[in-house]
Formats: sequence, C-alpha cells, structure tokens
Amino acid sequence: MPSGPRSGGARLHRMTVPLGLLAVLACTALCALPSSARADTGATSVTPSARAASPTTRTRIDTSTRATVAALWRRDWRPAARARVSLSGGSALLCLPYQTSPATLATMLRALNFARGLSGVAPLTSLTDAGSGAALSALIQAANRVLTHTPGSRMLCYTASGARAAGRSDIGLWGSTVDNWRPSIASVLTGYLTDSGGGNADAAHRLWLLRTAARKLTTGFAMSHSGGWTWVSNDTVVFPNAADVRSGPKFHAWPGKGYFPIQLEPHGRWSLSAASSRIGFRHARVRVTRNGHRVKVKRLMPTTSYGDNSLTWQLASRPRLHHKKTAKYCVKVTHIRHSKAYSYCTYLFRP
Repeated sequence: MPSGPRSGGARLHRMTVPLGLLAVLACTALCALPSSARADTGATSVTPSARAASPTTRTRIDTSTRATVAALWRRDWRPAARARVSLSGGSALLCLPYQTSPATLATMLRALNFARGLSGVAPLTSLTDAGSGAALSALIQAANRVLTHTPGSRMLCYTASGARAAGRSDIGLWGSTVDNWRPSIASVLTGYLTDSGGGNADAAHRLWLLRTAARKLTTGFAMSHSGGWTWVSNDTVVFPNAADVRSGPKFHAWPGKGYFPIQLEPHGRWSLSAASSRIGFRHARVRVTRNGHRVKVKRLMPTTSYGDNSLTWQLASRPRLHHKKTAKYCVKVTHIRHSKAYSYCTYLFRP
C-alpha cells in the first residue's frame, strides 16, 4: 500500500491465516510499502472494460442504536461473507487481465461503506475495476504469486500501467488447495481492516480504506493456478485523487464509537485518525477501560504516512464476547497536537 507524500523507506507486511479443517490450506498475504508513482516505461498495457458499482448507503450510519447497526450488518456485510469473488475473461498464462463481476463490485462496495460508516466517515460514491491499472497490478501479483509495490519489468505479465497502480494501492494475495475455491469478499476486506501480524502494527491498509477524503476507489482481482494451489490477488487503488472531498469528522476510529460488531474487532489492534493534517499523535497517550476496568495498552504507533494522521495501539488481550452480551470499551486519547483530549466508547456486540 502506498504512503503519503511525506513518507519514505520500504516495508513488506505479511499476514498468515490459521490452517482450516480437513487439511484445507489457506494463506493470506498483505503488503504495505511506501512508494511514489512510477514513470511510464512505454510497455504495452491492456485496459479492462469499465464496470462500476453504485453505493446503497449514502449517509453515515447511526451507530448509537444497536438495532440499526445489526440491521445494516445483515444487509450490507453478511452478504459479503457468503459471496465469493467472481472473475471472468482473464488468464495469468496469457497475461490477459480479469474483469471483476458487477455483483462482486456491488457487494464489495456495500460492505466497505458499512465499514466506513462504522468508523464515522462518509461512504464511497463508486467502486470500479477500470481505468486505474488495478486489474493489471493484480495480474502481476497473481501470475508471479508474490506481492510487490515495485514490479520489475522482467516479471510475468508486467505492464507499465500495472506497475504504476501497484505503487498506489493496497494489495493482497490469498491461496488455497480447495477445488474451485475463491475467497469471500468479506475475507478480502477483513484482511485489510484487521491488519494482523507483526509487520502491520501501524494498520496502514486499514487507514487507507477508511481515509476521510476518499469518495471513489478502483479495484481489480486476478487468479492463477500452480502446484495444486489457486491464488487470487487484489489491488485496490487508494492513493489520493481528484475525487477526494476535504471534509469529514474531526476524529474517526476503528473500532468506531457506538455499537460495533465483534466479528470486525481487529484482534486488539485499534486506531484513531484525524481528518486534519494539523492534528498529530506523536506524543499521544491512550487509556482504555472495559466495563469500567482498566485494559493494558501496548505498542503505540503514531503515523503521518498512511491516509489520515493516525495513532494505532495494541490491546494486551484480544476482546472476546459471550453470546448476546455487550462489552463497553471506553477510550481516552490525550496529548494530541493541536487538539484537546478525545474520548469515546465502543460497544462490542454480536449482531
């Protein structure tokens, strides 16, 4: 995933999903890497046909009501957990980019807007698979079965457009030995939003997807087969663009304030972001309580390099919830640059 204009250096982030039952092998890899746009090398590129999805949620979610959040969970997120990524028309062997089905785009957009609503930011207005090179970048990742924001010109299915998109995107790779397997749309988004693993301590993938100013994103998928494995890659271009809208709440969090589904709780890796670039978290401190009892917080990670200026922290123990119970987590962040302390409460529940 790309950085903002103030960052530098390079990092490779990977995440592994536990092995499933019946010897079903599955792994997930996410990559986040600061990168600037690449120059056009003159290589021939193939442009996938345009497809777009229109949003179903045009206003922010009222998270103060448990019933509202539960209803939107059933309408906008649960279908994404059941739906598998659907592709057509491509080939990693022939270096032909895949087209993502309109149904996949529409389902992915609804689920992503649900997540943005939980965080408190405005919904996206569109999600497309054309014009950005996302499908071409995904093809490079799938054909080579690697994740890189800087594809080399000697890599399989290399194109200049795909290489440029790779440096401006969240990218992920999922694999399985199950016949006719495809990842669910929800698993793709959950991978980015959770950002598990030691290399993802700053939750950079999440910060880009929940960026306040974002209104239009492009995404692409690709697939390859090797040694009994099926690999599916995703590229979602998140770098700032002309469609950005410079307005939004002063702060937004993940998990967000109000009622929040426990299924989306990011394994204790929480974050707070600010829409204004003046606000900083370099010296910030975090206090968290669960049902009034202090929760240990470790590994504070302030960043100005990904999406909105943010602070990410790790709870010492992953929140868990008994069926039909609600856990009240209250957060207070102090020592924020150019802002007073900010407090909010999250009510984890199982919809």
